[in-house]
Amino acid sequence: MDFIFFLGRFHVLVLHLPIGIIVVLFVLEWLSRKEKYRYLQAAAPFLWGAMALTALATVLLGYMHFAEGSFTGPSGDQHRFFGTITAVIAAGVALLRTSSFATSYKPLFFPASAVLLILISITGHYGGNLTHGSTYLIEYAPQPIRSLMGLAPKRTLASVKEADPFADVVGPMLREHCQGCHNEDKQENSLVLTTYAGVMRGGEPAKTVSVDLR
Repeated sequence: MDFIFFLGRFHVLVLHLPIGIIVVLFVLEWLSRKEKYRYLQAAAPFLWGAMALTALATVLLGYMHFAEGSFTGPSGDQHRFFGTITAVIAAGVALLRTSSFATSYKPLFFPASAVLLILISITGHYGGNLTHGSTYLIEYAPQPIRSLMGLAPKRTLASVKEADPFADVVGPMLREHCQGCHNEDKQENSLVLTTYAGVMRGGEPAKTVSVDLR
């Protein structure tokens, strides 16, 4: 399994390829609808094919990465679901775009590129939750937005005596340095360090490796 885990780690590198190609495709399909830029259509089949192949490769590596077992929260499930849907749609449209029937489905390709752009945005959002925590984007948001997302008001202290040991001292340090691997959605060794309850619960012993020194 170690080789599977090794390959899976490349998911975070390869995923940038289909994202970039989808953005380019969206712009190309939009511009090529105008007579002035109609010549751009010649590049579309190649880009659709490359995007589908890289999307499928990204999903395959993603499943290998998930096999490590650390992604246990809802964001991990949503990231995997939307990533898979994106790859399936990308492959289906690419088959049409590169086939001899492409001209019959020409009105479909621009809306399809827009749908894929939306899907990768959703997929990326849940992927960001895994690496930065679910509150990363709204950590410094105005209080009305924080309240809407269910976050408590920011704590303001008039003096050190009012400080809570975890909420004001330990918790912020753990969230800054540890939440990338130990949050509600990504729990290395089943350990959550973003909440007091998670810290007190602890986690499983880290994996150990026996070495024969003889």
